Amino acid sequence: MTTYTTIPDGDIDQDSPVTQPLMTALRDNPIAITEGASGAPRIATAALKAPTAGTSHIIMRLQESENASGSATTTYPSAQFHNRHDEAQHLGVTCLVAGTITCYLQHRSGSSTSYVRILKNGVQLAEWGVSSVSGTVARQLNVSVAVGDSIIFQQRSGDGNLLGFWKLLRIYSNNPDMAVA
Repeated sequence: MTTYTTIPDGDIDQDSPVTQPLMTALRDNPIAITEGASGAPRIATAALKAPTAGTSHIIMRLQESENASGSATTTYPSAQFHNRHDEAQHLGVTCLVAGTITCYLQHRSGSSTSYVRILKNGVQLAEWGVSSVSGTVARQLNVSVAVGDSIIFQQRSGDGNLLGFWKLLRIYSNNPDMAVA
């Protein structure tokens, strides 16, 4: 990692000479900032290049399940959920910026009802079910978030012996400064 060097105001006034240590610091400091070096200023989310205003942007893809060939055929990750939401079988993020996000996913059932739900800070915001005859169903929910809010996606089947399937879990936002981790 590159070392960050603080440059005193006296080294860059109009009467100060251009020195090798000054030029090295001017060269290395931007690199040290992008690497998150000790003592370097941190890059704020708002400083990152904003996408085109007014469009919806994918902030995070939590699960892409397209097959290796990239064809239109999609595989569905699955697990047995024993008629309950399993804490080990969820995907989630922490919000780094306040604003509104859109949570999106698709799900289907094997031969029983499959349920998916979205939680914010452990509180259920929505739950949807789909039966085996319904095929794949897209779900989305707009959620207002504050810095530090946790968003969790969970799934379960209606019968512990049957499978539920989900894919394409995503978070969108129209806010170009939105970020999650």
